[in-house]
Amino acid sequence: MKRTLPFIAVLMFTASSFAQGIGGIFPLTSEKYAVIDSAQFKFSYTLHFISDVKTGKVRENQLRVLIGDNYSKMENVYSIEKEHGGIKNIEGRGLGGTEVFKNLKEGTQTVVVLIGTPREPFLYEEELPRQAWTVCNETQEILGYTCQKATTSFLGRDYTAWFTTDIPISNGPWKLGGLPGMILNVADAEQHYVFECTGIEQLKEKVPIVKYEFNYIKTTRTELNKVIKRMHDDLMAYIQSTDPNVRVQIREGATVKQPYNPIERE
Repeated sequence: MKRTLPFIAVLMFTASSFAQGIGGIFPLTSEKYAVIDSAQFKFSYTLHFISDVKTGKVRENQLRVLIGDNYSKMENVYSIEKEHGGIKNIEGRGLGGTEVFKNLKEGTQTVVVLIGTPREPFLYEEELPRQAWTVCNETQEILGYTCQKATTSFLGRDYTAWFTTDIPISNGPWKLGGLPGMILNVADAEQHYVFECTGIEQLKEKVPIVKYEFNYIKTTRTELNKVIKRMHDDLMAYIQSTDPNVRVQIREGATVKQPYNPIERE
């Protein structure tokens, strides 16, 4: 029997554009998970990003970084609807479908990317990236903390970060870190991706850092970025290539090729 892909998942992208992920995320079970650490700190960030450089429209993801003794996790703050045990209505653009687990003891990281199709999330593991930072003398205050400026180039973009040694945690949002203090603000030179810390909590009660037990598609960073690029070039063709039994209908006026402005350029 042929499966018909939900109409909205394919055809409602006429006026949309994607960055890291694709539009919305299909429901995924959230009932099975493993607790890999307990967080002592929680840092909240707003990611301001531009997925279409032609329009310049700024979109947002709400992110948080949980930090424990052995692991840190960057995850999205989204509504988890418990109907049928599913996660629904996850914004996939920007880093909306991305989770980054940093193994602080082993020096590795695991990246999970939830994208619209197929239903299984992608996962890859790699060495914890090291940015070659240049620390500058300039300072500014962020959320009551004195922060120092640092610059680097990473995965095809030039970044300026503001970190504080008053919080001596060598970490930050997304894949960034390696400075002698927590990164509270970081942006690329074009202001296409701007991470702004909006809250800092030293947790009175530790919060579990969990990894959901999905049926992950294991891949590499390079191969996953190729998949995401293919989706932007022609989402319908990609869907049909992954499952020939899927019947795709194209609404009149729908665009096949979508703007592509990934955070990783190499």
